[in-house]
Amino acid sequence: MLSKRSKRKRSLKMNQNVEKVEKVEIELPFVPPSVNCCYRSVKSRIYLSSRLREFQKKISAALQDKPNIIGPVSLDIAFYFTDKRARDLDNLLKPLIDGLKNVVIEDDSLIYRITCEKRLGQESNKTVIKISNFLPL
Repeated sequence: MLSKRSKRKRSLKMNQNVEKVEKVEIELPFVPPSVNCCYRSVKSRIYLSSRLREFQKKISAALQDKPNIIGPVSLDIAFYFTDKRARDLDNLLKPLIDGLKNVVIEDDSLIYRITCEKRLGQESNKTVIKISNFLPL
């Protein structure tokens, strides 16, 4: 159970666009950093890396005018890369989902389904995200 204070804090972070929306498609002209380079440890303390902080600023700016999806959600994500280097999809998800949290979706605990793919050798780096209300089978 959330306290009144945490509910208020969460609602302040969400975009002010509160219309009832069932589906949102977002195209970001960048890809998230790998989770492997997002955190740094110094003297047994863990810090966010500069790459992650820069990504968080970019994604917040890109999503500020997008509507909110309230309640359980489903994500369809496609990462496009210009090169053909091997990458782990799961390492790209954490920074992206954390960037969506409290901006477009209420909380990452409300994600019930994720479909993810990567496409190598494309003409530009980008991330395409389709967020929709989750409907159980």
